[in-house]
Amino acid sequence: MIRHEDVVAALEILSQLKLLRPELPVMVRARDEVHVEELQAVGALEVVPEALVAGLMIASQALLLLDVPRSRLSRRIQNSGPGVTA
Repeated sequence: MIRHEDVVAALEILSQLKLLRPELPVMVRARDEVHVEELQAVGALEVVPEALVAGLMIASQALLLLDVPRSRLSRRIQNSGPGVTA
């Protein structure tokens, strides 16, 4: 997993890693969705935007306060698509 504030540095790290170990699956944590396609083009298997994760966590907490069962929340999050985790 690569987590770096500087997207240029993250792209360079990812490029070098893919040169050394092209078969290695790499996840990248990004600040937002702006650079998702660019990171995937360089070799990131998954790009997880922090803003999306934060939004899901806030929404999940709100739904738990409304007594929505945790198992139902987990299923909905898992069905949200790639790169979405709780």
